[in-house]
Amino acid sequence: MSYCFCAIFYSITLLIRNITQIKFFQREIFKYTTIFLVFLFSGIILFLAYMKKLKNDKSKKNTGGST
Repeated sequence: MSYCFCAIFYSITLLIRNITQIKFFQREIFKYTTIFLVFLFSGIILFLAYMKKLKNDKSKKNTGGST
């Protein structure tokens, strides 16, 4: 997954020709993209952790194990 993001960011950097384009990407695209990715991945991780907890609780309930 990290290779995918690195490849995407590397290809974007190859598209940039001058400093004004860099400033535009920095102000408009990278800022909002990183904010979106942080909240998206945080939500996905929290959801998966919750599902894992439900699965573990269900399996402990079925086997009669205690915590």
